[in-house]
Amino acid sequence: MLGTLYTQSSNYTYAAIVTAKPDTAQSGDVPTDNKAVYISSARLGDREIVYGSLLHTIDEAIRPIYQSSRRLREMSEIIPADVFPSVEYTESGDGIGLYTLPPGDYSDAIIHQQEQILKDTLLLSGIHVRTLLEDFSGRGNVPVPIYDYESEPAGSVSLAEIFNTLEHYRYCVVSGEFVHDVFSSKGQLGSDQLVGSKMKIHELFNAIFVFISRIRIKDFAGVLRARLENLSVDSDRSDAIFAVQNVHSIAQIMHERTVVVGTLPEFIAVLNRKLELTTKERRILQDAEDKGETEVHLVRIGGLPVFSIGRLLHNKMIETHITINGESEKVEISWDEFFRELVKVHGDEPLVPREVLEKRFEHLDAVGR
Repeated sequence: MLGTLYTQSSNYTYAAIVTAKPDTAQSGDVPTDNKAVYISSARLGDREIVYGSLLHTIDEAIRPIYQSSRRLREMSEIIPADVFPSVEYTESGDGIGLYTLPPGDYSDAIIHQQEQILKDTLLLSGIHVRTLLEDFSGRGNVPVPIYDYESEPAGSVSLAEIFNTLEHYRYCVVSGEFVHDVFSSKGQLGSDQLVGSKMKIHELFNAIFVFISRIRIKDFAGVLRARLENLSVDSDRSDAIFAVQNVHSIAQIMHERTVVVGTLPEFIAVLNRKLELTTKERRILQDAEDKGETEVHLVRIGGLPVFSIGRLLHNKMIETHITINGESEKVEISWDEFFRELVKVHGDEPLVPREVLEKRFEHLDAVGR
């Protein structure tokens, strides 16, 4: 048995994973561990952050890029007014803007600050990009152009290679629009003949967006399903938390699509069709039968579901809790059927569409992440 107990404190939800094995000598279960207590999620406005989920890792990979874009735009406030007409500000398609300033005592300090922001963004985002590459390695072959010391094209390297090199970060320099000299204990980018090679910072950040946009719901379902198959009461607590959090986050996938698109995802309709008649619906039908009515129209008004792993792991079920006409209902669906239906209706869609990322960042940034 694997159960998850939740408690609310302020806007945080705490979870405790409790496991137990069947007692072969007596009926009942024998607890094995009840110490896996952690912060499961936080709610900000009408949005939820499910910590430790793959969706949250995507958030954390992209958030530094959005924040640096905003910080760079705000740097215009520290440029002297008499110099501002001579300043060039160029913004790329991913929203990253760079300043070019005329020579002056203040220029070096401002440009240095700009370069530090970009370098911090690269390293912070890279922590989470590497985590995503572990689970979605097949999507990480996004080419990023590299340039020689004279800024001439010198081929390309994959996004995965870049962040594998940065895994044990030792040295790199951001200068102007370029990231120079990426070295680590794992080596360097490119061949020995390309010492001093560099990348354009906006092309590197854009490659991160491309990588994330390539992750499909079917990829997510495949990763999660494989983790569930390997889950047992003896599993490492981190594996149990990964499974619990990512099953929980499926509701976030559905919610985000509802907010951005404005209609319920097809998967919700699939789940509704699997629900049996509610107590209220059975009462309506019984009243109609008592009155001799031969035709009854039932209207279901429901919310978005909450998903969890069925307590009896050997049954391999996903529990779905959903409110229908004010009543909480539960339906259990096997792992096979649940993921098959999810992939059938949404499998080829991006796990997190770009417009969802943008709306989510704007919302969380506005209410205070």
